[in-house]
Amino acid sequence: MGEWRVTFIGDFTVIRDNVIIGDNCIIGPLNVIESNVIIGNNVTIQPHCVISRGAIIEDNVFIGPHFSCANNPFIPDGEHGLSPNKRPDKEMIMKICKGTRIGTRCTVAPGVTIGKNCFIKMNCNIYDDVPDNTIVYQNTSWAKDYD
Repeated sequence: MGEWRVTFIGDFTVIRDNVIIGDNCIIGPLNVIESNVIIGNNVTIQPHCVISRGAIIEDNVFIGPHFSCANNPFIPDGEHGLSPNKRPDKEMIMKICKGTRIGTRCTVAPGVTIGKNCFIKMNCNIYDDVPDNTIVYQNTSWAKDYD
């Protein structure tokens, strides 16, 4: 008899269309996972997180509470500019690679890739790519050019 591979999803979590979630994951309560997100196996996402449209989260990733990321550096304008069904003008996919651990209240800017086996301590704002096996213990001080 095969082993059970169960993913748990907490109360009041919103999961939009075309989201793929792997095996043995724990998605805590009160999260928002936007459209077209891919989440690997053995991922934990603590409560109160916002995962932007198209984000990629690989296997064995831990994300602490109150994490947020974005896929567009610009605020949409026009009628219903903030509608979740309107595609952003310039979508930039955020990626978290295998084995990474992210602490409480971290924010990741659009288009950023966090490498394999990184450790991002709490309250960090990540504006640029993080190389594999890196410890980030304070806010990164450089910003991407979104032009």
